[in-house]
Amino acid sequence: MQSTEKVKLKEPLWERQEKETSFAYTLFLKYKDEKMNCLGNLVSLALKLGRSKKYAHSLQVYSCVFSWKERLDAYIDHLNKIELEEQEKARRDMVRRQADNGVAFQTKAMEMLANLTQNLDADDVCRLIETGVKMERIARGAPSEITTVAPPERIETREERMARLHKQLEDING
Repeated sequence: MQSTEKVKLKEPLWERQEKETSFAYTLFLKYKDEKMNCLGNLVSLALKLGRSKKYAHSLQVYSCVFSWKERLDAYIDHLNKIELEEQEKARRDMVRRQADNGVAFQTKAMEMLANLTQNLDADDVCRLIETGVKMERIARGAPSEITTVAPPERIETREERMARLHKQLEDING
């Protein structure tokens, strides 16, 4: 390596940079793999490369010049972004699928209700409709049940509790 002046990075940061030799980029990739697998530091990388511990100093120079930590952080952020996008797509697909299934349940139940010649009674049809409605509501983010919330009971203060306990003790002791 000729210069220890820090290189200005270009996007995407984890790809080979201007002025970065093939050798320097290979070292970065090995560093990235080590860190991604939580396997160690520059000394352990030097040893894995078949070099002495002193070679870690050379790796430190490469790391500084080519901003290995910053590039690795950008790469990890990139992977996390991809993973989040995949999870969000899977969630949207699941919601769509469950909502469609809920509507299909309701449609089938209404057909059965119109044609009660099948071996279902009205209770079975009602349960099917209820299940379909619940599935669709949950999938669309609506509450599956409507509940009322009772106001909380009054909480006894410490003084009131102590007075009550003293009165109970008095009653017990006569």
